[in-house]
Amino acid sequence: MEEVGEGGASSEAASDGGIRSILSRLGQGTLNPSQAEEALLALQQQQQQQQQQQKEDKGYDSVDSFAKIDYVREARTGLPEIIYGEGKTPEQLLAILHSMGERRRAQEEASGDLATTHVNDANPSEGNLVEMRSRVVTGGEGEEGQRAASADTTAPRLSSSSPLHRPAAAAHGVIVASRVSSEKYAALRESMKGEGGREGGRDGGMDAYGTLEYMPVPRLLVLRPRGKEGGRDGGREERRTAPSLGLVTVMCAGTADLSVAEEAATVAELCGVEVQRVYDVGVAGIHRLFAALDTIKRSHVVVCVAGMDGALPTVVAGLLPCPVIAVPTSVGYGVGKDGLAPLLTMLNACAPGVACVNIDNGIGAAGMAVKILRHTGNQST
Repeated sequence: MEEVGEGGASSEAASDGGIRSILSRLGQGTLNPSQAEEALLALQQQQQQQQQQQKEDKGYDSVDSFAKIDYVREARTGLPEIIYGEGKTPEQLLAILHSMGERRRAQEEASGDLATTHVNDANPSEGNLVEMRSRVVTGGEGEEGQRAASADTTAPRLSSSSPLHRPAAAAHGVIVASRVSSEKYAALRESMKGEGGREGGRDGGMDAYGTLEYMPVPRLLVLRPRGKEGGRDGGREERRTAPSLGLVTVMCAGTADLSVAEEAATVAELCGVEVQRVYDVGVAGIHRLFAALDTIKRSHVVVCVAGMDGALPTVVAGLLPCPVIAVPTSVGYGVGKDGLAPLLTMLNACAPGVACVNIDNGIGAAGMAVKILRHTGNQST
């Protein structure tokens, strides 16, 4: 029904008219059967092209009746569309992943390895990649934080060209779903088995689009693309790279804030940002923060994640010249009101230079950090 409202009816009518004309000419003897067959095939191809053009003009892909995938968001904003997993059934999530994976595969087959091409275009004078490791600094007992932050990422050096209007190339081709609980991921895996190897592959056909990775601490589900040697030919996974936009330090007051902090840190890394983590440095033991100050001072942007009294962003903003993005969390007792208390504290920060996102919104903080870096032209060397 939706397609009819967007041009489907007119295409169908044109097709019917073309078929009648061909059949009429066949009956009159002006076309022989072979010519009629060729005409019908040409008409079918023309109709498919028209339908594809109509689909492209919309700027989104419809998934049944419950979702419309905004596949031009990255080109428009520099940030990819992230699937919000909470509130979606495993079957809906799987259908959306299939749709986004199919779109990505079609784009790459049409124009080659988009992410690699983009990196080379953004940095034509430097073809070598330099290793960029995520840094982890803990001010207290944070074994869980150290384990969650142990992943490495790589990025080429940034050229002198301005990053304005440059898409977050690291995220190009990487499909991300947020707020996916471990229980929902387990149910998703069961649904994938029920697909019976759709698209001719394992994991419900998902391997045709790349490698599916679940990160339980930030509750992120990431479908990474495969390189030219990968995909359906069974080659190795390629973790796509992008010029580093700058250095972001993600801090959290306590280990209980780790889930939100890792959500921010991981999404920022996927968008081409160098991230260092400074965990468990809340104001109740402020000497832990002071011990890490020399490291933090290198930052272009700091993301401060805190619950309870939410005082950490104000302290950090009073010590550093860079922007501070405050993220209140729903961590604390009684009158903390599921994050309302730290939210109000951060909105009332007495140190200038603090911007506050919503409660537990690590993705919002990462997106703000990426946009700040892209519009200031910072370079990570």
